[in-house]
Amino acid sequence: MVEIEGLLARLRAAGVNIELGAPDAEPERRRTGGAWRLPPSYRALLAIARSWSATDDDGRGIVVYDAREMASVNRDLVHMPPGVCRYDGEELTTRHLIGFASAHHEAVWCFDITAPDAAGEYPVVYHHQDAPRAKLAASGAWEDERRPEFASLRHWLKVHVEALCGDAKPAWWSDLGVPELWQWDRF
Repeated sequence: MVEIEGLLARLRAAGVNIELGAPDAEPERRRTGGAWRLPPSYRALLAIARSWSATDDDGRGIVVYDAREMASVNRDLVHMPPGVCRYDGEELTTRHLIGFASAHHEAVWCFDITAPDAAGEYPVVYHHQDAPRAKLAASGAWEDERRPEFASLRHWLKVHVEALCGDAKPAWWSDLGVPELWQWDRF
């Protein structure tokens, strides 16, 4: 939690407008169905506030959903209905993704809950409803081989704080909200 509080202090010192919901007293209850556990870094984030907003003037930045928004976004923007196929007729799925934060407009930052590390942290991927980060339903293989944008929520949070506090935004910042991050520069 000290790390997250330090990032909050940095945002405040940079004059970034921050809105925090009340702490989440029972973060483990925040589930969207299925068998996945909240990563430790996300539990620490929720212990400070159940929802977060720290954005620039264009609305880009850190927007972590509260439990109701999270359920709605996963239902409406992240999880595909059964029977969605592309090109070769193989059914696709996005049930491996749990959206937790806005990536602007119809894009969502999601945990890939099929790939936890030893500490229980999930990689974070950029998902847009018009260019979903889908897997093949039958095999579980990725439809494409793009790597996750961030190794963990901690990495995602640090990079977003740096972008919000920095004088110049990273190249990908202006692409947040488009179907694919064409300007993505790996960290």
